[in-house]
Amino acid sequence: MDEQRLYALDLAIQRHPEAPVNYLLRGEFWMEAGKTDLAEQDLMTARALALEALEDADWGYIYQSYIDRAETLLQRLNKT
Repeated sequence: MDEQRLYALDLAIQRHPEAPVNYLLRGEFWMEAGKTDLAEQDLMTARALALEALEDADWGYIYQSYIDRAETLLQRLNKT
């Protein structure tokens, strides 16, 4: 099951590398798997992409929610 989930997340990133939500979800996956370095990398990418998209978005609250979630998870990683 986890292998299928990871495959789906990797494929989503491959197909849409500009979508922050894909990195956010994979970062959560890595956190659950205990791979904190990989989680941090994906969460930082998600935050950066969301910040970039927020500037031009008509629906900015969506990207703000990605930023907020990524920052919350990054804080959690730094406390462990």
